[in-house]
Amino acid sequence: MDSLLTFALFIIVLILLLGIYAYALQCRLMRLDDTCNSAMRTLSLQFQSHWEAMQSLVIEIFKYAPDEGVALQSAINDVKNDSLDRPALLNGDGKAIEQVRRCVLSACSAYPINKTGEFSSVAKEISKDEKVVANIIRYNDAARKMNILVTTWPSKPVARALGFRRRKLA
Repeated sequence: MDSLLTFALFIIVLILLLGIYAYALQCRLMRLDDTCNSAMRTLSLQFQSHWEAMQSLVIEIFKYAPDEGVALQSAINDVKNDSLDRPALLNGDGKAIEQVRRCVLSACSAYPINKTGEFSSVAKEISKDEKVVANIIRYNDAARKMNILVTTWPSKPVARALGFRRRKLA
């Protein structure tokens, strides 16, 4: 009888420890998931503002060189992605902004738009800035930690049961 009581107590303690582990793991995964989502939202806003600034520069270029303005606007529309919430698109979107930025800078240097220097400085700032890089690092750091938890034992079964999956790195 005494050994049965000890065994039951052992099982209860084991279940409690597993419950505490599952709860702590869920809290950690939720924090990492929130960090990933927050970084992705911030990156989406940053890229969106870069695209809007680029389009305003193209409008100014259009005043001096309608043909180049139309070509640049068409290039922007071709490479602009509306779904910036997927990490795989971030590097592609950053490269697209850089490609269009180079075209805008060359147009700025060829036309009177460059005399003020205002448009040229705005175009230079549109390339990947430190805040974008910092958010990509923040996202990747949280995604790596989350991927480790989701793919390694003993956290894998608990994470899968709670609905957490691997995240792609940016």
